[in-house]
Amino acid sequence: MSYARFGSGSDVYVYAHVYGFIECCGCALGDAWDFHSPADIVDHLREHVAAGHNVPDRLLDEALYPPEDFVGMCMVHMCREDAGHDGDHTPTNNERDEQIRARSR
Repeated sequence: MSYARFGSGSDVYVYAHVYGFIECCGCALGDAWDFHSPADIVDHLREHVAAGHNVPDRLLDEALYPPEDFVGMCMVHMCREDAGHDGDHTPTNNERDEQIRARSR
């Protein structure tokens, strides 16, 4: 899910990466693009504001970023890594998931 994309209202592209962090994609401030807590991404976005970049105000609220955005996805079962690996999985797309499982064997 993206929180903001480049456009007339935003100079940042911020989204939840499937590997369990928030990414500031194509960041104009440097090479550090991955942030692992709400405080880290908000601090980073404040640096964008200080640099004169247009950052939507809502992105500066730590409550916007739910804890599940900081947990990686299991690419075999298409679930959060902390959600049910010891139990049954309900695939999101049976045919696609089976192809992924077959490649990982």
